Amino acid sequence: MKNACNSRGTNRHRAGLRQSSSNLPIANSRNQGRVFAALIAIVVCLAAPPGHALSETEVAAISKIISNSPPAELPPKSAEIVANARQSEKEATAVAVVRAAIARKPASAVSVVSSTVKAAPFTAPAVAAAAAKLAPDQAVDIGIAAALQAPELAEEESAAIAKVNPESAERVAQAIHSAVHNTSRAGVKSGEAEEDRPSAENPSSDKRHEPNKPVDDDDSLFSARPRDYGSPGHPPHPVHPVHPVHPPHPRHPVKPPHPSGSE
Repeated sequence: MKNACNSRGTNRHRAGLRQSSSNLPIANSRNQGRVFAALIAIVVCLAAPPGHALSETEVAAISKIISNSPPAELPPKSAEIVANARQSEKEATAVAVVRAAIARKPASAVSVVSSTVKAAPFTAPAVAAAAAKLAPDQAVDIGIAAALQAPELAEEESAAIAKVNPESAERVAQAIHSAVHNTSRAGVKSGEAEEDRPSAENPSSDKRHEPNKPVDDDDSLFSARPRDYGSPGHPPHPVHPVHPVHPPHPRHPVKPPHPSGSE
């Protein structure tokens, strides 16, 4: 009986080992699947867009800072808050700052938008839309202020304002286009003025007014280099030949005195 029981127990133990060993591949595959799913989740989190909304506590802290600031210091204070924010929170911070500043002083909307966008130009569309929604009567000036600080996002700024303030969409679009166009033209003119300034201060440094240099040769027909003449590019005159020295004229012979009449 004991041997039979022992043999049965041994058989059961062996069967259990076989069953557990047969389940090992299934367990390993499940673990691998979980690890793979976790890796996918990590990659998705890393690939997610960096911007995200602020918490109510963070928004309240921004509003408190703005409310405690003097009205004249709202533009620099807004720019400071945005500049010190984390990169992933700059856009949400800029929107919260603009909203708090306009609520504090509506007349500061344009200046606050300008300083905020200057601190983080990529936030221009969101900032312009938030400001235009709270101050629709200043939508055109708000759009211009944002466009001057981030002209490369002019179309996005115009579209963002049009969503929150469609009645002024056409006027805002025209104003932004005109502001960006005039600014680009002014930049081109200033660049041309900078290029011409060295030649005005030192004309000899401008290569356009310096003709080709002649060969320094004693046998050259030119009396000086072309740049020594009056007008640029004017060919130099050849040296006039030296006239030969005339020989001295022979002296006229002295005539003998006339004989006196007394003889």
